[in-house]
Amino acid sequence: MITCVKKLSITGVRVLSFLVNSFEKLFLSQDTFFKITILIFSLVLSNLFFEVQSSYALKPTPSLSVSLLSASNIELHSSDILSKPNHAVTLPMYLNVKTNNPTGTGTYVDVEKTAFTDIHDSSNTSSINMISSGVGVEHLADFAENTFAGSFDCEIEHPEREPEEWDPLDLASGSVHDTHYGISSGNETLGNNICFAIGIKLGHNLPTGTYQNKVIFSTVTNEYPTEVNLIKGEDFRNIVWRLAPTRDIKHFERSSVAPPEGVNAVHLEVDETSDYPFLGWVDEARETFYYYTEAEKIYLNPDCKSMFASVDYEKIDLTPFDSSKVTSTYDMFSNLYGTKEIDFSKFNTSNVTNMGRMFYKNSTPKLNLSNFDTRNVIYMNAMFMEAWGIEELNLSSFDTSNVWFMGNMFKNTHKLKNLDVHHFNTQKVKHMQYMFYGSGATSLDLSHFDTSKVEDMSKMFAEMANITELDLSNFDTSNVKDMSRMFDHTAELRTLDLSNFNTSKVTDFSKMFANEYINKLERIYVKQDFDTSAGTDFTNIFTGRTNLRGGNGSFLPDPSTADKTWLRIDDPANGHPGYFTRKV
Repeated sequence: MITCVKKLSITGVRVLSFLVNSFEKLFLSQDTFFKITILIFSLVLSNLFFEVQSSYALKPTPSLSVSLLSASNIELHSSDILSKPNHAVTLPMYLNVKTNNPTGTGTYVDVEKTAFTDIHDSSNTSSINMISSGVGVEHLADFAENTFAGSFDCEIEHPEREPEEWDPLDLASGSVHDTHYGISSGNETLGNNICFAIGIKLGHNLPTGTYQNKVIFSTVTNEYPTEVNLIKGEDFRNIVWRLAPTRDIKHFERSSVAPPEGVNAVHLEVDETSDYPFLGWVDEARETFYYYTEAEKIYLNPDCKSMFASVDYEKIDLTPFDSSKVTSTYDMFSNLYGTKEIDFSKFNTSNVTNMGRMFYKNSTPKLNLSNFDTRNVIYMNAMFMEAWGIEELNLSSFDTSNVWFMGNMFKNTHKLKNLDVHHFNTQKVKHMQYMFYGSGATSLDLSHFDTSKVEDMSKMFAEMANITELDLSNFDTSNVKDMSRMFDHTAELRTLDLSNFNTSKVTDFSKMFANEYINKLERIYVKQDFDTSAGTDFTNIFTGRTNLRGGNGSFLPDPSTADKTWLRIDDPANGHPGYFTRKV
């Protein structure tokens, strides 16, 4: 660590050296003036420089400069204050801070003394005192006589506006320095302007004298943790593959020491934005991929697509990585058959928009995603598709209010018996095809699903082997166009509540309720006949449903012969047999 400290002291000359006659009488005709402030700057580059090893660190040399845009020495005659309304004056001071430090700066303001005192007459014990510690004053007019305070509530563009929110200042020699102005990111070209004002209110009882105090500005760069930014996820994975062509790697670990000499270590960082390298290598004897960096922060690339795909580490510890910049985790943990644990406890997903295929064909038994922030996610399609080995899945934190795509989301999650999605907000979802296809869930609470924008529900519940009943009475299907095979091969399903289904836009009804093997479906509840006016395909709607009966007992010996007319409430008395039961 290299620290550079630069100090600059500036003293000015007398601005006013004449007297106003009326004050000669008041101050016994002595030659007096009121010397308000001298500005002293302390510039500190703090935690901004870092050691450079070889030629890896390519960031520019850190810089910091402060310029005074106002007078360095301010002297006023007492009349300049007492002639003002309320006998008070505001003295703004302007600075410009330039730095390339990405985390910005803090500028601290202190005073040398708690009072303006006479610098020429030691027998004059009168002073202009700072307002009481811990007590702020809203308006300058509310100051007590012969007091002063400071405020950042001023603007270089509007010097005429009187500041508010006046506060006492800390002593430069003290240990507490609370009065400061923070800049969150640096600007090396134009800099950032800072305005600070001293407010003073006088009384006529102040004896003649030359009263002085010093205001001290100290600008310090904010702490800057060194960082390394990783390459794209897919590039990361491909390099690992090249290091271990057989892909026989079981462990993913951070090394506390640099790679041994002679080891084939590769760079996995983005040079232009990294302070240190990120080196990776494979120890075949230990079946381990090691990585090493001296950077304090390891940022995952915004595009983490396929980063760990098809590399069967037994455990993936993500806690050393900062994922706050990640926008895509598409396919990130797919095709993992030997992974037993993934630590997501510090995984930040607040900026992720694409989680498609994130766990495709992932067999990790337990996935605790309870800390996932998914408020910005749009794509969740195939997120857990064919993740056959998942037995426990915690989605309790999922905010799906911006998701458009949920197609294939839980397709073929055969071992997942308990699936809690009751809190899902589906107000923007357009695609739900195959969403629960082949899921092992024994029950589903979809009572809060808003399906008003969904256009495709094909195969949505098909192949669900354990589900016994489905209550979809709240479903708004007014925009759905495809319901083909929606409930196909739901072997254990006994009842269906479709009481609010609107099928006016559905074109494909093929195999909607079909089942060729085990058949237990007995009742389908509706409130009205299906609207089939837009339909073009009605093939095998009820094929195999030999136990299904209409509300008044109607059925066909061979359900595969049922045409679209059977998508109605059973009314054999009027010559309108159907497979539906009216819900009262």
